[in-house]
Amino acid sequence: MTEPTTTDLLAEAREELQWRRWVYPRRVMDGVMKLPEMQRKIALQEAIVANLQAQVEHEFGPVVARQTVSPFGRRSAH
Repeated sequence: MTEPTTTDLLAEAREELQWRRWVYPRRVMDGVMKLPEMQRKIALQEAIVANLQAQVEHEFGPVVARQTVSPFGRRSAH
């Protein structure tokens, strides 16, 4: 199997961020997760996405970075 490209990693990181933004608030409402933990985990994923986006923009330009989508489709529910 080949190594994932930077654009693949960016697409996957964006999908993970979207999932976290949807799931974590519900976990806070259910009392499973504390608000500071949710904020920290989402901020970490945002930083990962920003770093990968900067790498893709440097390699291919900003148009490619904005058009990157996950090659794996939508994330399944956990």
